[in-house]
Amino acid sequence: MSLDHLLPFLADDPVLDAAFSGLAPGRSRSLDALPAAARPAVAAAAIGAHPASSALVVTSRGERADRFAAALGAYLPPDRQPIVWPSPDALPFEQLPFDLEVATRRVAILDRLRAARRDGVPGPVIVATASGLAQLVFDPAELERESRIVRVGERLDVEALMRWATRLGYQAVPLVQEPGEIARRGGIIDLFPPAFDLPVRLDLFGDDVETIRSFDPGTQRSVGRLRDVHLLPPAELPLWRLPNAAETLRELDQTGLRPEVAAEWNHMLDQMDANVTPASVDLFAPYLLERPATLTDYFAAGDLLVIDEPAAVDLAASQLAAQADELEAAFVANGELPPGLRSPIAAWTVVAASLARMRALRFGAAGEPERVVAASLVDAPNYAGRLADVVDDVRERLAAGWRVSIATDQVDRLTEIFEARDIFPRREKRRDAAGRSAAPLEPGVLEIRDSDIDGGWALPAARLLVLSDLELFGFRKQARRLGRRPGGQEAEAFARGLQPGEHVVHIDHGVARFSGLVRLETNGVEREYM
Repeated sequence: MSLDHLLPFLADDPVLDAAFSGLAPGRSRSLDALPAAARPAVAAAAIGAHPASSALVVTSRGERADRFAAALGAYLPPDRQPIVWPSPDALPFEQLPFDLEVATRRVAILDRLRAARRDGVPGPVIVATASGLAQLVFDPAELERESRIVRVGERLDVEALMRWATRLGYQAVPLVQEPGEIARRGGIIDLFPPAFDLPVRLDLFGDDVETIRSFDPGTQRSVGRLRDVHLLPPAELPLWRLPNAAETLRELDQTGLRPEVAAEWNHMLDQMDANVTPASVDLFAPYLLERPATLTDYFAAGDLLVIDEPAAVDLAASQLAAQADELEAAFVANGELPPGLRSPIAAWTVVAASLARMRALRFGAAGEPERVVAASLVDAPNYAGRLADVVDDVRERLAAGWRVSIATDQVDRLTEIFEARDIFPRREKRRDAAGRSAAPLEPGVLEIRDSDIDGGWALPAARLLVLSDLELFGFRKQARRLGRRPGGQEAEAFARGLQPGEHVVHIDHGVARFSGLVRLETNGVEREYM
């Protein structure tokens, strides 16, 4: 349940109101002395103060991004839930397998940002790390140019559609299961485009698109009808330029490569000539892009930027660049890469210049000229499991006109504890359960709500106290990963990816060798995978 009904108290705070209202394109405001647990709430209030903008939240590392996004989502309304930009798993110059499913998620995010900027409507809230911002992607104009819409009733050249899809990187398969795949059976085309939760089926009558339906890949049953389908490239890189990239890469000096590496390198270039995506396609990003861009190029100057600990973000960026230089030197010295490869990441100076266009709110940036001291927000009291003290303190605060919001996984348990002491939290209303904002919290009222925040805070001027499980019980909940596949799709993808001879670690049964067949139960449905 959302805590967005608490945001007006933050927006009305004089210090925060001055910070939010003073934001302008190309200018920044910095908030110091701001409790770490309160930062997602303040970020949500800033996003609410600029409702017409897309928003970018930048953190230093992936774990912090996940925690920040989970807490931020608890304060934002359902229609503005944050999306975590999937950062590359590999360090620059490392050669890890290409993940088509992750690539389709990136494209879907880029398209939402591009469409919002084009149409002048509020865009999504994106949470990204320093390494995610340094990732190279195609520019917005190219994404627009290489997208297409198929509508019911239009004439469709099936052969041309298949050529278009495979050229862009869709994988032709017998049965569509994963994002980025396409299959054809006579007058039926199945494909799983980015930005869709389910694959879609195009039924043709002759050359006319008769119906477009989404379907369940497990049962192959139709789920719903669509009037049209927006088809995007399946990756954030122009895979159709692989042959051109291979031609340029052949000019590199291979004399220092070990013989087996040279053979593998040339085999990979031959595959790229045939438009086959190599396992380490991120390594060749600068050779695929006519105009290298990053995630920041999809935001407008008037969009909102929130940076959590700018010094930590800059440090993470400098460490990433240093690691790239070290890895390149080591791989070249060991004969694993040819010298002279272009850097697969954007220079941080370029990224920082793009960020400087936006309305920037910085948390923990002491010493900046437009610094604002956020002394109105303080840490919540810590009870470390002493629930009797919690009840007594809440009782005193309610009597003094405080508003108390408890965000917890233990709603029923805590409700019983308070009611046993004649403190009755307000009851959840139907509109709260339906995903709408709760009613404003009145003085002297306690509420207990299920929430993903991992820390509480207090706004004494408004007599508002927010408590989480960390203050109540002394433990911090595990942040959920946003933007993951729904249901058991991740487990299913894992099962399908197993190869004979690989080992599987089971939480109950230890280690076993996979011998060619795995049975997996997800969401109460048992399936077998060859």
